[in-house]
Amino acid sequence: MIGRLDFFFQDECALLKRTSAVYFPALHTSQPGSRDVLKSSTSFLRRTTGDSNQPSPTRSENSDMSAEGIKEEVLSSLRGEISKIIRDELKSALDVKDGLSTWSDEVTSLQATVSSLKNQMTALKDRCEDMEGRMRRNNIRIAGIEEHPNSSSPKAVAKCIREILQLDRDVKVERSHRVLTTRNLGDREKPRVIIAKLHHDEDAVEILWKARDRAPLSYNGHRIAIFPDYTASVAKARAAFMDVRRALRGRKGICYGLLYPARLRITHQDEDKEFVDPQKAMDYQDMVCTTHLPPPSVPPLLLFVMENQNINKNW
Repeated sequence: MIGRLDFFFQDECALLKRTSAVYFPALHTSQPGSRDVLKSSTSFLRRTTGDSNQPSPTRSENSDMSAEGIKEEVLSSLRGEISKIIRDELKSALDVKDGLSTWSDEVTSLQATVSSLKNQMTALKDRCEDMEGRMRRNNIRIAGIEEHPNSSSPKAVAKCIREILQLDRDVKVERSHRVLTTRNLGDREKPRVIIAKLHHDEDAVEILWKARDRAPLSYNGHRIAIFPDYTASVAKARAAFMDVRRALRGRKGICYGLLYPARLRITHQDEDKEFVDPQKAMDYQDMVCTTHLPPPSVPPLLLFVMENQNINKNW
């Protein structure tokens, strides 16, 4: 911009000189005072435009200077904006970090609370299960008695128990009823189970022991089963051992029993094992009972013939 102004003023000075030579020739002659006027005009133009003898920058130099200035200005502006963005992002990150730390403490506290509540809930559930089991300890279940009017009354149930187990006395039944389950069309002939609450717990224990010793039981030509009245969860846990008990049934040298609430005890070679997991009990049964199984290559009919031959030889 400065170079353009210098160039413009130089052109103006040259034009002024040419004009003065044409219209004021006296200023360019040797007349007295003409040189002074020309000198004063020239000095005025120099003061106005600057020293014309000094070299003025070229257009390329001015362009470079302008580009450098613009570049520095843009870089300075970008540095400022980037610094501001970085500061804002760092501030946001620190705020998020502080928030995460706070929420982490909250989550840790909540996890501890939830764990404590779960333990309390488990303890309360076990206590409720134990209380319900204690309330049912005088109860027995009788399956197989025909359904007809008053067949589940306390007097009828007491009479059935005495006749089925051949007791020499009557048992006192406080109340009795059949299970409140719907009967399917195909199970209309199958009688529902009777739940009876006995007055004395000793009677319940005696009835269960005699029902086990005198099994199988029958009444009026129908198969009868008498068993304890367990809670739903205990009954489900005990039923899970049904396959293991079926596999252990009839094995020589092996004794087993299902303890309350759901623990299977297996005695093999004077060694007792207790299981609460049916799968582990089945694995143990497979391990100890393989020697008692017949060889897989011998057909069952041939094995039966061989056993009969051995029996005949012993006789």
